[in-house]
Amino acid sequence: MSNLDAKTAIWIVSEPRPEHINAITWLNEATPVDVSFYLIKLAAYRIGDSKPAPLFTMIAGPNEETKDFGRQTKDLAERHVLRLRFWEQLLTMAKIK
Repeated sequence: MSNLDAKTAIWIVSEPRPEHINAITWLNEATPVDVSFYLIKLAAYRIGDSKPAPLFTMIAGPNEETKDFGRQTKDLAERHVLRLRFWEQLLTMAKIK
């Protein structure tokens, strides 16, 4: 994605596992709103004597809930950093006096 400046990645698997779903969910939470990751299940189907045809099923992808959760987590992390800086400065000043 980084070499092509792509904003969408699609991971195609035949048997999606829970860790695949968790990875895609985490990536959608941790990346900016304009970046999307999808997990697609690929299966082959045949009707009668026809040639096999692919069936793509989306297993996981971005949605408003995952992006909101990611933003909230990032905001929370920034607050922790600010709080830590405050206490470090306060302790430093307390040691000086």
